[in-house]
Amino acid sequence: MLFVGRHIRKTFGQRRVLDLERFALEPGRIHGLLGPNGAGKTTLLHILSFLDRPTSGTLFYDGQPVDFQSQNQLRRLRREVILVDQHPILFTTSVEANVGYGLKVRGVPKTKRRRLVEQSLELVGMRKFLQARAWRLSGGETQRVALARALACSPRVLCLDEPTASVDVEHQIALERIVQDIHAETGMTIILCTHDQRLAAKLVQNTLYLFDGRASRSLYENVFSGQVLTGEDGVSQCQLGANLSLPVSCDDATHLKISLNPKALELLEGAAEPHPDSRYWPGRITQISDAGKHIRFQVDVGLPINVLYKKATPELDKWWIGRETVLRIPSRAVHIL
Repeated sequence: MLFVGRHIRKTFGQRRVLDLERFALEPGRIHGLLGPNGAGKTTLLHILSFLDRPTSGTLFYDGQPVDFQSQNQLRRLRREVILVDQHPILFTTSVEANVGYGLKVRGVPKTKRRRLVEQSLELVGMRKFLQARAWRLSGGETQRVALARALACSPRVLCLDEPTASVDVEHQIALERIVQDIHAETGMTIILCTHDQRLAAKLVQNTLYLFDGRASRSLYENVFSGQVLTGEDGVSQCQLGANLSLPVSCDDATHLKISLNPKALELLEGAAEPHPDSRYWPGRITQISDAGKHIRFQVDVGLPINVLYKKATPELDKWWIGRETVLRIPSRAVHIL
C-alpha cells in the first residue's frame, strides 16, 4: 500500500473534524475522497499531501511512518506528493514562469526546464498560452495551468482538491479528460477530493466516503436535517419539509440527520398499493445523469432526492426529464446519522 492511516484524528480546538480508524490507498490508482461539504475531505487531503499534520495517529507512506516533526523528511515527501488546490494561486508573471517555478527551485537547468514546461502545458491543452500573462487567465485556464505546474515536477502522487468545482462546464469536461489521460499515460497515483458524484463515477477506481469526519457508506447523497415530532399515537416522525415526513425510532431527539440510500429508492409510474413498510412521495424528474454502473435520477419532491438504478435495469427509457413519478421510500432506505 502507498498510504496507510491508523487512528488518524484531527481536531481544531474542541471540534474533531477527522476520526479515521484505518484506511489504505494502493499505488497507481485514482482514489476518490467523497462526501458532502464539511465531511473532512480537504483536511485529509492536506494530511496526505504532508501539508498538515494529524492531531494523533500514524500515517505510513510507502511502508514507512511519516514523522511530521522532521522537516527534512517532509521536504522530501512533498517533492513526491503534490497538491493542486481548489483555488490555485499563480504568480503575476507568464504562464511559462509559473509552470517552471517548481523546476527552477529544484535546480533543473533552463533548457530542460523549458522542455518540461512545454510538455506539461501540451498535456493540459495550454501550450499556446506559454507566454500569456497568468493574471489574464479564466478560472478554468488557471486550474489547468496549476495542474501543468504540478505535472512538470513529475510527482509520484497527484492530489486534486475539487478540481472542477469552480470552473465552467467546458473546462469541467476538459479537466476530466486531462485526468483520465494523465493516469492512462503515466500510471500516476491520483487522489481526487470531490463532492461531485458524477465526476467520481467517471474517474474514480477506489472510493473513501467521509461523513462528519468518519468513514461512511455511500449514503450521503440524500442527507437531510429534520425536526422530530411525536404524534398523539406515540409515533415519532422526522419532518423534512412541508408534507414530507418519515417515521423514525429515536430517544428524546428533537432534530435528526437522515440519509436515504439512493440504491434502495424506487420510481413508480403512478399511485401504488400502499405498503406499511414504505412512504410514497409524488414528484417530478429534474435530472438524469451517468453514474458509472448506474443511472442517477434526481427527483423533486419538494426536496431534491437522488435515485440510482443499475444500467441493466429493464425499461429505464420510460423515464425522462420532466416526467411525473411517485417516489417509493422503503424503511430499509432510511438511515439515521
